[in-house]
Amino acid sequence: IVERTGGRVLRATSAEGERSLFLHPILSMISTIILSTAPDLIPDLLGPRLGTAAELVPELREVCTVGPYQRAVADLEHRRTLQTVAHVISTTAARQPVLMVLDDLHHAGSSTVDALLWLIRELPAVPLMIVASVQSDQRDPLLIELIARSRHVELRPLGEERVAALAREAGFPDDAAFVWALQRGHLLFVVSVLD
Repeated sequence: IVERTGGRVLRATSAEGERSLFLHPILSMISTIILSTAPDLIPDLLGPRLGTAAELVPELREVCTVGPYQRAVADLEHRRTLQTVAHVISTTAARQPVLMVLDDLHHAGSSTVDALLWLIRELPAVPLMIVASVQSDQRDPLLIELIARSRHVELRPLGEERVAALAREAGFPDDAAFVWALQRGHLLFVVSVLD
């Protein structure tokens, strides 16, 4: 629906073992935006943030001329990074509403969750919606804060009819009752079994 109505959807999934990767799913989205922009329009998109963006998305140097970059102290560099992320998202959203979809956010590092909290505070008037999936048993303090600042929708187990429909769509109609009996519609389990 978002794309059909002129919006832009950015998707990223965090996997186990990626906690140590700085802003991994968000940088994946930013890379998608930057690298899908026509090379002659990239300087307009990034403006004075071109150098920081090239540090975050090294492939940018292959499509655009980027001058030397002067690194700063860690705190300032972190702020530059967040400002660049916010700039790219807000500039994109000024042209078309943006939906950011982050799957398995509980596998992302604290830098990612912290950046999402920062974006929520810094971009309140931007046509941006962030949707993230998080396992309900997570107790990470930053995730708890993010959930508290968000609209929380708990996904309940799938009904037996829905499990049967998914089994048919996946090409396993005869296994629907077996899949249902194993976990009584637990969404992650059903999807992984039928995948």
